[in-house]
Amino acid sequence: MPHSFGLRARTRHMFSRNFREHGAIPLSTYLKTYKVGDIVDIKANAACRQEFLDRVKENAQKKIDARAAGINVNLKRIPVQPRTARHVSTADNVPQTITAIPYETLL
Repeated sequence: MPHSFGLRARTRHMFSRNFREHGAIPLSTYLKTYKVGDIVDIKANAACRQEFLDRVKENAQKKIDARAAGINVNLKRIPVQPRTARHVSTADNVPQTITAIPYETLL
């Protein structure tokens, strides 16, 4: 990391792609086999950062719209919530009791 002012500071050259190396990631990147003791240099792909940049722009626009409307908007990422509950009809669906299969030794 360069002399840092935060996690996402000064990343202009760190995430830049080389000349004529933009686009899809070659398959050989994922198919290389490394052995124990090999010295590797980890370089992040800049395309992986695009989702973050898009989210920052989108949240900035949401803040502007919310301030104009005078409301408070939640910009935090929310993990996937549990599915909502629902009622199951037992009219033509008789409940079945399920038990484990007893352990057998086949010696």
